[in-house]
Amino acid sequence: MTADGQPPAWWNGLRTGAQEFDAGRYWHAHEHWETEWKSHPQLHRHYVKGLIQLAAACHHVQRGGLSAAGRLLELGPRHLWENHPLSWPFDTAHLLAVAAAMSASIARGRRPRLPALGLTRMMDAWAADHLPPT
Repeated sequence: MTADGQPPAWWNGLRTGAQEFDAGRYWHAHEHWETEWKSHPQLHRHYVKGLIQLAAACHHVQRGGLSAAGRLLELGPRHLWENHPLSWPFDTAHLLAVAAAMSASIARGRRPRLPALGLTRMMDAWAADHLPPT
């Protein structure tokens, strides 16, 4: 939240990406989050890079590119846990567990199940505690 009680500048783009991710449109989520990542050069914006890489990994799984997905699942989680994970409106521990499970499936030569994370619900719950009512 900003000093005037308004949502951060990246809120709407992050939410649109979350809606796309929840709908299984991982590439579109990736694109929305990448726009926010490029637009807001705050120090901890690399958390969003972790989200981008998770969405890209899911996109590759959808298309059968397990090798590419595996590489992204090795990179993305680090960005999530190293960049103020408690400052963001997501359950980072859950995201990390899902990424680890997907990575383990790929390492065993299996196609992982795509996650149903409920990112939009996570944002709504966070907003109820951190943002003024609209």
